[in-house]
Amino acid sequence: MDAYGYDNDPSLCAIALDLQQTLVTPRLTTNVAYYKRKMWTYNFGIHNLKENSQAHLYVWNETIAKRGSSEIGSCLLHYIEHHVPSICNKLVIFSDNCGGQNKNLNISLLLLRYIHSGRFSMVKHYFLMSGHSFIPCDRDFGNLEKYFYGHEIYTTPHYIEMMREARQNIPFNIIEMDSDSFVDLNPLQAMCTRTQLARAGYKDGRMFQYWENFKLGMGIWQGYNEDIGSPLHVKL
Repeated sequence: MDAYGYDNDPSLCAIALDLQQTLVTPRLTTNVAYYKRKMWTYNFGIHNLKENSQAHLYVWNETIAKRGSSEIGSCLLHYIEHHVPSICNKLVIFSDNCGGQNKNLNISLLLLRYIHSGRFSMVKHYFLMSGHSFIPCDRDFGNLEKYFYGHEIYTTPHYIEMMREARQNIPFNIIEMDSDSFVDLNPLQAMCTRTQLARAGYKDGRMFQYWENFKLGMGIWQGYNEDIGSPLHVKL
């Protein structure tokens, strides 16, 4: 992953993405708050791996939307449409192995759709082992938690205000998501088949690859080293 930070190829974009641990709202220091029903604020981070790049934080709360694959896919779609230069035709993604958010059919079909549209000629999605990886998003979230510490935070807009103040050298870019910002990705599944996914080891795959020479589906790698073996081609 570090190698992508020093890659000068303008046609390649490499990003890491992660959902921060849910932010309790309000965040209070009094003991009585422990027994009260509180709201959850969600913060989904996307960090360009190029050196000194700005991190983008997509923020909403549970009254607006959930935190499933459609919500994560909507944030990724917004990032690609607004923050990935048109000259980039290759995309590399690093994320954790969470099936409900990152490793699922909706995200796979969204990325395959970009291959069909010609936006990207190749997409690779690496799934890192939980507890054995550290990505830039973890550092971003650590900066936020350090800044939040000792403060009482009452609303989602209050969280957003503090996120904007949390880092001075390269400030976070905050995108406030509302209900109109999210799209339902489930209709993408209407025209696909899932019969090969279980046999192909979808759940255990370490890297998924999508490319213009195989628009019918994807390649599933069981390891991170592409010099060893070859991917299993799966039709979707």
